Amino acid sequence: MIQEAVLMPNTGYGSNKKTKHMLPRGFQKFLVHTSRSLNCY
Repeated sequence: MIQEAVLMPNTGYGSNKKTKHMLPRGFQKFLVHTSRSLNCY
């Protein structure tokens, strides 16, 4: 019986740091805790 090696992902499979948390429409997803936190973005 021949066992195949399990393929492990390399570091090149990650997302771009600039677009990692972007939604398809171009917005970033974040949780709002207070109304003052909206002024930070």
